Amino acid sequence: MPWEKIKSEYILNAKWLKVRKDTVKINDELVIDDYYVTENNDVVLVFPVIEKEYVILKKEYRYPLDKITQELPGGMFDGSKESALAVAKRELLEETGLNSESWINLGEFYDCPTKDTSKMHLFLANNCVQTAALLINPQEEIEPVKIGLNELEELINNNSIQVTGSMACIYKAMLYLKNSE
Repeated sequence: MPWEKIKSEYILNAKWLKVRKDTVKINDELVIDDYYVTENNDVVLVFPVIEKEYVILKKEYRYPLDKITQELPGGMFDGSKESALAVAKRELLEETGLNSESWINLGEFYDCPTKDTSKMHLFLANNCVQTAALLINPQEEIEPVKIGLNELEELINNNSIQVTGSMACIYKAMLYLKNSE
C-alpha cells in the first residue's frame, strides 16, 4: 500500500545531492513527520573485460571513508541529460583509457531504496582496448589495476572489494560470462 506524502521540503538542494524532509502517512494510525530522502543522481558501473580473462578495476581514494577502495570504473550522471550507455563509455575512457565496441546492459538496481532515489546502471564492456591515456578530473586519484577474472571472488571474500555497486556488477557480469560460454 503506497504511503501518502503530506508535506515535503528540501533541506539541501545542491547540484549533486538533494535532501528532502517529508511528512508521510503510512496508514490510519501512523504518521512520520521526519522521513528523510536523498535524491542522488544515477550511477553507471562498467565491468571492462580485456584479453577475455582480465577485468580492469580502479583503486581510488574515497574521502568520506578516508581510504583507498578497489572498485569498477563508473560515475554519477543526470539521466535527463544523457543516456546511461553514453556515460558508461565516457567514464570507461576517462578512468582507464579503454574503449569497447561490444557493450552488454546487465540491468539496473537501487542501492539503498529505503532512503535514496538513485539507480545504478550496470554494463559489461567486452574486448576492451587501450585507446587513450587517463582523463581523470582533478578531484580524482585513480590507479587502474588489471585483475584476473578468476581472482574476483577471492577479492570480494577477503574484503579487498567492499563497494556494494561494484560487487553487484561483478556478480552480474560473471553470471553473464558463465552463461554465454
